[in-house]
Amino acid sequence: MKVSISGLRQDSPSRPLLQALISYQGVTDAAGAASGLTIVCGDLVNEPSYDGQLLKVRSGAAAGQVKPIYVQAGNSLTFATPWTNAAGAVVQIPAGTPFDILSISGGGGGPTPAPREGLSYYGVVDAVPGANQFTIGSLAGLGAGKFDGATNPYYAFVLRDAGGAGAAPQGEQLPITAYVTATGVFTTGAFTAAVGVGDEILIIHPAIAATLGGVGKTQVIQIPVTSAANAGDVLLATVTAQDCLIKKVNVRSNGATTANLTNIGIYAGAGKVVTLIDNVTGVRANIAAADQQVGNSPLGGVVLAATKTIVITLTGTGAAAVDLTVTIEYEACVDGGYLT
Repeated sequence: MKVSISGLRQDSPSRPLLQALISYQGVTDAAGAASGLTIVCGDLVNEPSYDGQLLKVRSGAAAGQVKPIYVQAGNSLTFATPWTNAAGAVVQIPAGTPFDILSISGGGGGPTPAPREGLSYYGVVDAVPGANQFTIGSLAGLGAGKFDGATNPYYAFVLRDAGGAGAAPQGEQLPITAYVTATGVFTTGAFTAAVGVGDEILIIHPAIAATLGGVGKTQVIQIPVTSAANAGDVLLATVTAQDCLIKKVNVRSNGATTANLTNIGIYAGAGKVVTLIDNVTGVRANIAAADQQVGNSPLGGVVLAATKTIVITLTGTGAAAVDLTVTIEYEACVDGGYLT
């Protein structure tokens, strides 16, 4: 709810100073996100945008802290970094918390990247709604189709893993395949480890992404295979947006391979016309134990056009699951090409 700032006497010398320094005073009427990245006040729907202005929490574990507002949407204000307590732990801002929105813009308060810079957008993950998805509330409301163009999408670059030890997926980038502007939900392909709450993400322009993983830059995708030993063709990857050059293919066993498996083969292109690993090389005996593996480096590489697929063919006598990892090394022939 909104709190009046007009309670001082008209002749009080503090009145004009207060009105000049404070744009809005309020009290939260619902709990913010558990990630500590939002506060909620129903009256904000009646207010103009306060994006970029500083907000000060006046009570509770985060009392005294000041942060710039990055996105105001409806009754919610979102921040790029979470509110914390005296020990540095993230705190959820509860209902009944008074706060002030100051008539001051952020900009000198520290090294946090700005969330909206055109070529790159910074945010902190505050939810994981589904497989290969993450939510950055501070990047909601930027417009449908903003990041997920069919031929030249933005990329999600994991700047920092929340664990602080540089673990995967830190340093990885993947193209954005969907963006929901109303909620700030992003969808990508599969990172080598799932993105988690608290991870720091850069949403980067494809021209910047190309310098990291564009034409002439080696990229690697790993695909777990846990299908039945007699499953037949199982999709591994689809070439997306632009042609890609397949350079190397490797299949590794992650444990004792079921006796139900006879062999595997990896093929690409229309009607599996390209053989990447044949079923003689992929006989079970060659991948029967943990860390046994087979691979192939196609002479001169194999160029696959956008929409073409790579599959693994599992041939066996029963439905027991396999436990394999397929690694494909490739590069885009044209900026924006990737495997997903």
